[in-house]
Amino acid sequence: MNPIQDFSPKKIVSFLSNKIHCSLKTPYGFLASLLTIKFSEMITIEESEVRFCAVRWATSLFDLQHCPSRFICMLGAADAKLDIREMALEGLCLLKSESQIIGFVYPNLGTMLDYILRQQPKLLESRETREQNLVFSLNTYVAMIKFLLKCFESELDQNKSFGGSSEFMSSVKTLCSILEHSMSFEGSVEMHANASKALLIIGSHMPEVVASHFAAKVSWLKQLLSHVDWDTRESIARLLGIVSSALPIPDHGALCAIGYVTANYLSTTPMPEILLQDTIRCLVDVVNSETSALAATAMQALGHIGLRIPLPPLDDSNSGKLKPDSLMSLF
Repeated sequence: MNPIQDFSPKKIVSFLSNKIHCSLKTPYGFLASLLTIKFSEMITIEESEVRFCAVRWATSLFDLQHCPSRFICMLGAADAKLDIREMALEGLCLLKSESQIIGFVYPNLGTMLDYILRQQPKLLESRETREQNLVFSLNTYVAMIKFLLKCFESELDQNKSFGGSSEFMSSVKTLCSILEHSMSFEGSVEMHANASKALLIIGSHMPEVVASHFAAKVSWLKQLLSHVDWDTRESIARLLGIVSSALPIPDHGALCAIGYVTANYLSTTPMPEILLQDTIRCLVDVVNSETSALAATAMQALGHIGLRIPLPPLDDSNSGKLKPDSLMSLF
């Protein structure tokens, strides 16, 4: 008697899953490519058992460095079934603590990015208004961001010894573009928090890359300062500080000095109200200038002042723009 003749279609899939898993270890070449294609098709099937098998095979037959199987796990991270989601996240090592992943070998960042972008090139699309359409489920984005950040951190450790290759720098720029795309209005709070945090982590290690990427996009960053999520606002505010390093040296220095000098002044001696008003108005004028790349540093300067005292409302009766260099002469 056929051992599976009395099984339902769902049980047949599970039965065959076990058979294939037992007969195959690590497939290579054409077989690996064929299996990857089939798994990619299976992950979208309505039957949950089929999707379960796709993720199980992807995680069992291939190691962590296999990009196609990790992409399947990213898709599985958004599955409606909890067991599939957990297995997919486990396949991405996102359920493990930092101590548990020591020694794990992640995919090359550039290779992983290339594979993902071949599947969906629209991940590089971004608009200043943040109205770009998302192309995956929200949980897939979150898993993708977290895994790509792991790939970045893993490769960063390898590149420290020789200062970072041009290939790695290019991959990081591509990652920044994907994270920028992920800040779409369609995204969730969790997704935005993870994307902005990833940008901040990248910026803390490679500030010159992040600064050059966003130097012409200060207005895009500014609008995120009013994000509903506290963590996102904090990450973006810090990013603005990093981006300020790409500004012209004299202007950057003047604005930084205004913030530091004013903050120090307020820490020791009461400042005349009119001088405080002029200082804050000057910085606010720079922040509100949509064409000024100096807005990032002006916002940072306001932050230093705001750490000392609550920023007072501006008195419009004393309106009149002051330039940073002329304001510095008042101190």
